Amino acid sequence: MLRRLLSRKIGQRGLLQLACALGFILFQYHFFYRYDSSVSYSAEVFIEDTHDGMTRPYQRLAHAHPDGFSSTSFSDRCASYFDLLYNDDAMWRTSDFKELPYTRYIFETESKYINDRINEWKKENTAVNTDERAKQLQLHDLYRVEYEKKALETRATESKLVESATHLRVYGACYLDQFGHHNTELMDERDDKCHDIENRLFQWISRRMPTYTRWDGQHMTTMPIMSNYVDGQISKPEDIHTKPKLSACYMKTFRDSLNGRGIAISVADKYVDQVVSLFAVLRASNNTLPIQIVHSGDLSMDSQKLLIKVARTLDLDFKYADELENMLKARGFSIPHDGYVEPSEIEKFFPPLELWFVDVSDAVSPNYRSKFHSYANKLLAYVFSSFQHTVLIDTDTVPTADIDQHILQSPFYETHGAYFFKDRELYFQNKPSDVRFFNKLMPSKIDYAMFNIPPVSEHTLGNRFFKYKFMHFMESGLVAIDKRRHFTGVLASLQLQIWSPAAAIVWGDKELFWLGMSMAGDEDYYMNHWAAGSIGFVTAPENRLPGDADDSRRKKLISKEVCSTHPAHVSPVDNSTLLWYNGGYSFCKMPGEYNHDIKKNMMKHFQTADKLKKLYEGYHHMEAVIVPKHGEFYRKNDKGENERGWLKMSECKHFMYCAYDKVGGVDDPVSNGLLVEFDELTKTTYRFYGSLAEFAPEVFKVASA
Repeated sequence: MLRRLLSRKIGQRGLLQLACALGFILFQYHFFYRYDSSVSYSAEVFIEDTHDGMTRPYQRLAHAHPDGFSSTSFSDRCASYFDLLYNDDAMWRTSDFKELPYTRYIFETESKYINDRINEWKKENTAVNTDERAKQLQLHDLYRVEYEKKALETRATESKLVESATHLRVYGACYLDQFGHHNTELMDERDDKCHDIENRLFQWISRRMPTYTRWDGQHMTTMPIMSNYVDGQISKPEDIHTKPKLSACYMKTFRDSLNGRGIAISVADKYVDQVVSLFAVLRASNNTLPIQIVHSGDLSMDSQKLLIKVARTLDLDFKYADELENMLKARGFSIPHDGYVEPSEIEKFFPPLELWFVDVSDAVSPNYRSKFHSYANKLLAYVFSSFQHTVLIDTDTVPTADIDQHILQSPFYETHGAYFFKDRELYFQNKPSDVRFFNKLMPSKIDYAMFNIPPVSEHTLGNRFFKYKFMHFMESGLVAIDKRRHFTGVLASLQLQIWSPAAAIVWGDKELFWLGMSMAGDEDYYMNHWAAGSIGFVTAPENRLPGDADDSRRKKLISKEVCSTHPAHVSPVDNSTLLWYNGGYSFCKMPGEYNHDIKKNMMKHFQTADKLKKLYEGYHHMEAVIVPKHGEFYRKNDKGENERGWLKMSECKHFMYCAYDKVGGVDDPVSNGLLVEFDELTKTTYRFYGSLAEFAPEVFKVASA
């Protein structure tokens, strides 16, 4: 447009058009182009890749209330916000954003995008003088225009995402009273507005209840009251609405129906073998929490019957259990003859589990069922399990301490109502634009000014993910949450999974739990003090530095090494109790990898593939855990000591990581990690658990699924 205007005589109208064009260019520059001196990876950074939180609805509300929107009553503010959405667009709704244009990484560098496109063109046109032809075709200018178009489209999509995040926060503040600003009981629940708002915000819900089925066949489409089935479950019946009303605020009534405390596990048929092993350990550790197996119609009746038997049977065969006599003796039980334990003793020593199945098929809209697969099914368990205090665990999670005592009754959970765990602190970084994407979704000071929603703080922005741009911040094999207290954050986690641009950035579900809470304006979660460590046996000194020809460096090593495929989590209460680890019970769960790894230096001391197979496929022997110094700490040396706390290995199909309690051959508090070496009783207990998990089908006298 500007070129056309400059090529002809400019009249009064032309001057006006020119002014408008220049104004538009300046507008684009101000809002979309800014050099960011804090980013050192490139000299040319495109776009002011931020958002100030002033969404279109907020702008409209501020304009409509020049004397101050926050001076009106909270209820009036809520009504005004959603009235404005309807007035602006009678068909407004939150989508999954899958069909909207979005180019990931577009906000990195302009030159890289253009050069990548030109190089792609050159590869496809090798028969011509590509450099000269590219100039003739003005490819640089062509791809610059393409780049700007994609950037503007992506920016527009992100603006819609920011608005959707704001809608969710305002809904939580207004209809769930997430922040306690007004009494939602005074709202007329017969008003269909809440119903309609929920249908537009949460298109994935059908507003039908899941079905809850107990192990004895009791079947209900209302919330089970756990105190009716499990001793010690505290409920206030007058506070529990067991069947949400279709005409009311479904989500609020659903939240108010949650009760009790328990374990939720998302399970499909292909994971049943893992659950059989998990149940063996839960029974062996005297778990008293009820368990809900959550599925989407992909758990067959045969699988359910098998799990009921495993959870309830007293007809067990303990001949495969290592350390049985020592465990019975340690717990004050009589020693059996020929491995036979009386059923009356089994019920105390190996108590049955209170088992439920939750079928969420009908609770999810048919149009959205395809969005929930693999990791995403776990988020349905997060939402639809009936427990107020939910401990969500993976099928390959191994609890090594009493979950109720060490998680739900921990001071961290009792204070915050949300207890999360860090992943390994490795040196893998996100693209800056990915981090900035989530920053835009967070509540700002404008949210606080409008609806008293707390703006995001250093609790979120100061963590490794945001401040230092590291990947894999949270390890989600076990998540503990008070859903009544944090329900907006629970819903936000699921929304992030549905929003395609957000789901594409994170690895599975692992970051969605804390991101959802922070996005909802609720940062009241505790992230375990200790990051994930490596659990296993300490590498024998003679097996260290396998590439060295002699022992000269090997003899001087001061660090200890634990190599494992399992991230493990230590309690900060005593800095020694192992709470849980992830990755299942075997040393390496990748079939047949021992045939490849026996040829590598690290495993050559096993001499034969059969010996290595025994290690890989047998249960994981645990003698120690090391939580090393974070991955960005580096200390170069020539002593053979590892230069960082973590070392990624190629063994077990690259799932192996070695951890070191000391870095660079120096013993000081700056570089030392945490080393916990277990006592004999603890190691005996872990061997007992491991053998039961490995031979669970034989112990329970069932065939593998």
